[in-house]
Amino acid sequence: MRRLFPAVARSCCPTRLAGHRSMATSGVKHHNASSSSCWLDVLPTSNQPTASSNWAALPDSDRSTTPHTTSLLSLFYNGLASKNIETIWSLYHALYQHKRLADLSRQNFRQVLLILSQAPKSQANLHRLLTIVSDMEYYQVPLRRSEYHSIMRWVGGATVPKPRPKHLSEALQWLAQMERPSHPHQPAIQPKLVTYNILIHTASQTNDILTAQRLYHSMLAKGIKADVYTYTTLLHCMATTGDVHGVQLMVDRLEREGQSHLLCNTVTWNVLLSSYYSCQQDRANDMFKDMTRALVQPAITNDQNSPSPPKADAITFQLHIHHLLDHQRYDDAIRVLVDTMIPHCPPPLVMYHTFFTALGQASPPLSSPQHLAHVQRLVGCLKSQHLAITSVTLDTLIPPLLDHGDTLYALETFVDLCQQHHITPSQDLLDRLHSVVRDMPPT
Repeated sequence: MRRLFPAVARSCCPTRLAGHRSMATSGVKHHNASSSSCWLDVLPTSNQPTASSNWAALPDSDRSTTPHTTSLLSLFYNGLASKNIETIWSLYHALYQHKRLADLSRQNFRQVLLILSQAPKSQANLHRLLTIVSDMEYYQVPLRRSEYHSIMRWVGGATVPKPRPKHLSEALQWLAQMERPSHPHQPAIQPKLVTYNILIHTASQTNDILTAQRLYHSMLAKGIKADVYTYTTLLHCMATTGDVHGVQLMVDRLEREGQSHLLCNTVTWNVLLSSYYSCQQDRANDMFKDMTRALVQPAITNDQNSPSPPKADAITFQLHIHHLLDHQRYDDAIRVLVDTMIPHCPPPLVMYHTFFTALGQASPPLSSPQHLAHVQRLVGCLKSQHLAITSVTLDTLIPPLLDHGDTLYALETFVDLCQQHHITPSQDLLDRLHSVVRDMPPT
């Protein structure tokens, strides 16, 4: 009976762990090792050539019975060279079914684990990865630090849109296993900066600011210095949870310790902007001005204690424009878009959708001439960028025009965009336009 990897055993009961192999091999046929049927039946059928195509080169006498281990291993080595995880896993499963995993070297196990760690993030590949880890423990192949890092990323919620607390708990269990292994063949490995950054990021994704801070202080207690990624992740976590006071305390402490240069990058400043716009708007506006000024003015100082502001990027502009639209400062928002953002950071299509939606939901409603002037200017910018306009653009643009009585311009814009970009509009929009045309007075 196989021994379970302790960290996996803590997060999964034995029955569930046994399910990792069955889930990892879903779609792969199972054969008894003593069966006389050909082991190649477990390989996937495909029109594309795979490592199994080498089977055709074997003599008929060999293909009529279970092949020699050397033939199976040869195909497995060819599969490793292909780096096709589906081919590799079918061959690996064949080795397991015929009890030949002991013929693999440590390097072979690590190659499979590496390829799996770089494979698409799916539940099937997660179960495969945990199966490999269990096999490595069984055959006494010690895990290395980089392999622990891969496991932490995967179990920490890499396969789901939004990690949950259970993902953080499982990642922390692997940290404990790395520091205090329960088997003599697995040496203890001390965590490094990358280890803590992975776990702090996972805690941030689950909005667990207390665990993120505990990991941060544990890292400092071990003499590991935090880097830009660490502080940016912590600030983002605090800003997301609304802890503006905590954000300011960390910024002030870094400035007192002469480490403000760690904050002077665009990503971190964007995190600070998103936090300050909720309570320190003047400071946020000053930061935005400094970042846009840096786009046209080169850095004038190399002093780490007084670093130059970083350059604004598309996220910077989106944060500022969202703030202006929330306060119904439409003229200022459009001016920033046209005069500053477009020349330096061409806005994505979603930025225009945000504008159209905000103008359509204006309260009190904008007067028709003012509304039409705003929209016409935005449509002109949209066309000049040659963006791939979609049906979502029509859904956010045309209804507000109809709501404000700009029927003729709405119809003209609709026809123009549909013809230029070959868009298939949504049925709801078509139904409303049919209703509008039907109710229009004859001309």
